[in-house]
Amino acid sequence: MKDEEKTKEELVSEIESLREQIRTMNGSGEDRKEKEEITTRTKIEEELRSSEERCSKAFHSSPCLMAISALSDWRCVDVNESFVNITGYSRDEVMGRRLPIVTVADQTRMFNMLMTEGSFRSLENRFTRKTGEDRWGVFSAEIISIQGEKSLLLVVDDITDRKRIEEALQESEEKYRELVENANSIVLRMDEKGAIIFFNEYAQRFFGFEDQDVRGRNAVGTIFPHTEAAGRDFRDMIEEIYRNPENHLTSERESMLRNGEQVWISWTAKAIRDRSKNVTEILWIGNDITERRRFQKRLVESEERYRTSIESSNDGVAIVKGDKHLYVNKRFVEIFGYDSVEEVVGQPVTFIVHPDDRERVAKTNRMRQAGGAVPSRYEFKGVKKNGDVLNIEVSAALTTYGGEPISLVYLRDITERRSLEAQLLQAQKMEAVGQLAGGVAHDFNNILTAIIGYGGLLKMKMKEDDPLRVYTEHILASAQKATHLTQNLLAFSRKQMLNPEPANLNDIVVGVRSILRRTIGEEIELRTVCSRENLTVMSDIVQLEQVLINLAINARDAMPGGGTLTISTKLVQMDASVIDKHNLRSPGTYACITVTDTGIGMDEKTKARIFEPFFTTKEAGKGTGLGLSTVYGIVSQHNGFIRVQSKPGEGATFEICLPLTRVQAEDRGKRETTPLVGGTEVILLGEDDPTVRLLSRQLLEEAGYTVIEAADGEDVIAKFNENRNRVDLLMLDVIMPRKNGREAYEAVKAIRPDIRVLFMSGYSDDIIDRRRILQENLNFIEKPVSPRALLDKVREVLG
Repeated sequence: MKDEEKTKEELVSEIESLREQIRTMNGSGEDRKEKEEITTRTKIEEELRSSEERCSKAFHSSPCLMAISALSDWRCVDVNESFVNITGYSRDEVMGRRLPIVTVADQTRMFNMLMTEGSFRSLENRFTRKTGEDRWGVFSAEIISIQGEKSLLLVVDDITDRKRIEEALQESEEKYRELVENANSIVLRMDEKGAIIFFNEYAQRFFGFEDQDVRGRNAVGTIFPHTEAAGRDFRDMIEEIYRNPENHLTSERESMLRNGEQVWISWTAKAIRDRSKNVTEILWIGNDITERRRFQKRLVESEERYRTSIESSNDGVAIVKGDKHLYVNKRFVEIFGYDSVEEVVGQPVTFIVHPDDRERVAKTNRMRQAGGAVPSRYEFKGVKKNGDVLNIEVSAALTTYGGEPISLVYLRDITERRSLEAQLLQAQKMEAVGQLAGGVAHDFNNILTAIIGYGGLLKMKMKEDDPLRVYTEHILASAQKATHLTQNLLAFSRKQMLNPEPANLNDIVVGVRSILRRTIGEEIELRTVCSRENLTVMSDIVQLEQVLINLAINARDAMPGGGTLTISTKLVQMDASVIDKHNLRSPGTYACITVTDTGIGMDEKTKARIFEPFFTTKEAGKGTGLGLSTVYGIVSQHNGFIRVQSKPGEGATFEICLPLTRVQAEDRGKRETTPLVGGTEVILLGEDDPTVRLLSRQLLEEAGYTVIEAADGEDVIAKFNENRNRVDLLMLDVIMPRKNGREAYEAVKAIRPDIRVLFMSGYSDDIIDRRRILQENLNFIEKPVSPRALLDKVREVLG
């Protein structure tokens, strides 16, 4: 029979038969080649181990392209006859050269695989003949040893012909299926009984079936529900198509996915006929309309749901038509303090707006109703029924109801939120300068360390009667003032390093009393009233003394004509309400110092800003504006708080409250002082700042120590390894490049667990804590540091 005389079904059947034969042949060929490859490789491996002669014979007689090259640079050592025949290169052309059949990129990739796995198998990759023709091969390789040298054995099975057959077959199949498989629709073919004979990829993904799962199965019970009604309707459609094959039938039918989920499909069915016009199959094309059906269902239910959600909303909701309230929910009524919805409906939109904002709100509403460009979200001051003022946030949109424009308005009472935001803004302003100070503290402290260090060295070398000694003392005094300024800034930002110890507030007040008398002058009377109770707190004594001095200076300036400054102490029990207000850790007993003056006082506006950095009411040049902000920072860092009471003309009272501790305070007068003593030990100095490093070295060497310098963390480790038996002490900057001080110490400690260490830093403590560099029981000294303090600390650590 000629091709043109064959029916379409016969041609399709013949094509399918030929394809199956090709697939069978390909599969068998691949299996046979794989088995042959395994057998050949096994023989090669066995013969390589047994004797060089057998290896050479197998190598040169293999039908596979084979080459041996140096592992390091892929330079060819030997190739077999198949290599020469397949690639077109002679043996002389490739010997001693990099294999020319594989690109450098492929060589690199294969080399990495060898280094990772030791060998690889069955890697399909291109190779190039001498003529430039690209061919395909299955690459296998492993590392072998030839006379003790590692080499690469490469085996390539030429599969070019097989790849061409596969590509041709794939191209044919792709052309055949392209339209159907790429269709973004469900495409099915069924026979006259409803059995599925074709199921495109989109349908497989959509329904969750594989092709083999549905081929030959009836559509009812597979993709249509297995019900009597569904079966009857489906059979009726098939019968109608067979009766009128020219017609297209459409229907929306409930269908089901493999997992049982119900979906809706819009189907179009058309008959497929042979040359004799007989119906042989039915083509079904479907589109998912589940979302549309669900939307229609939701649309039916939406009005009731919408009404329920509005009535239960935490926001006030209103519908505005023109300039009147057409509808409001219960929450709207509650926000503005009215008794019923009826009191609000029909009222103008501005009747709940503060007079200051009425014109703006009315104009915005008019423009929105007219379709103009207005903000969808804004705020206004509202007025409750009782006259209270609220902060209201509005979100509004224009829509239609009954064909007429209306505004859908949501209102939220944000009065409390605005109050909290104001408090947060104040806290952020209080932190602003502190953030800046923390950022520059390290570099500034390094500079001060050099000034104080060299100044101290210079002073130590001068005689008491040296006329230049006074200049040195002025330099050191100025450097100390700069140090105090940095400390004040860091204290404000709560970043100053504290040295907490138990101290009685009464002792601190008594100890600083003489300084305060000289500070405030004779025109002001100083009174101290100390409680007889135990007022021990964990504190940095120097910092708390600074607090009292700053408050005394502030009080002095508030009493230019003289007055009375009273400092008293007491115990106060703080309840939960006070703890919440000041964001403290827990209720309990607090020790308090109260500083009261009889000065000019403050109004509420000034009182709200007194702790801001650089805020001052004094004349230019009379104050830095850091005194009270420093007080605030120090007290906060002590986990305490400050309460301020003042009115114009009635003076001011500052109450500082700190948590009580049960640890007993030491007698400050009994503290021992360590004399300035040097030593002969060897110190490994790790410091990234050249100036500070040089200063520290000179100072230590002046005191008799031997110093080994290191510029960073890695350098510390290297220098220690060179001198591990000599080093007695590590003296490390906390923050260094290429490993910080803590990391360098841990590395050295792993070698010498008994090594002593002294850390130093000019960084603020929050940076050190955040990087978790230090921990308890590690020796630390803060920059800037005087020569005496540094030498005392070094001697203390060395023992």
